[in-house]
Amino acid sequence: PVGHGFGPENVQNKKGDYVADPVDGMPVRIIALDTDADIGAQGAYSNERIDSFLKPALAKAESDGVLVIVISHHPPGSIPLNGGKIREVLNSSPNVALHLVGHGHKNRVEVRSAADPLHGYWEVQTSSLVAWPQQARLIELVDNRDGTAEFWLTMIDYDTEHSELAAASRFMAAYEVHTGEDSGTSHEGDSTDRNGGLPIALPSAVRTRFAQLNGAEIESKQF
Repeated sequence: PVGHGFGPENVQNKKGDYVADPVDGMPVRIIALDTDADIGAQGAYSNERIDSFLKPALAKAESDGVLVIVISHHPPGSIPLNGGKIREVLNSSPNVALHLVGHGHKNRVEVRSAADPLHGYWEVQTSSLVAWPQQARLIELVDNRDGTAEFWLTMIDYDTEHSELAAASRFMAAYEVHTGEDSGTSHEGDSTDRNGGLPIALPSAVRTRFAQLNGAEIESKQF
């Protein structure tokens, strides 16, 4: 689709890695890793794809002066062969600030620190919509105008008042928890895994580009 960075090579190699700049003029880039394995539920990501896609994409982001948000279905901890290597590569780039993951069906926020204090990033996993607590996560990037920024995380519930299907889904998720069929209460995570602010240091080129942008209202303040 237009805007998702897919090209003929994706059709040829049957992999969904892509790069996208979601907002024109905003120095924020999405780098998506297709971690689905051919067989089984665990993730997979080869050395060849790390060298041919991930590393060049990170180098290009650094030269372009953009902040990087990496997304993948599997967290590195669920990629048996190269999960540790992926984290090392992400930690090697000063422009990587956030890695959004799923698969675990549990809210989780962890810092991935590096030896260099200007490196390191946050790994954020959000619970699934198919199981309790059936929440999504709003993520806002707030520039503090002092060389730092924060990711503001806010858990949100979907509307059940105007949809019988949504209401039924919420009921069944709660029913499974109360009957013991699903230990969904653990999916909520701790309070620090849900709402909060995650501080980051902005690379100088990104800081300069952010300073040229006009401010906007922080949506979660309206909640």
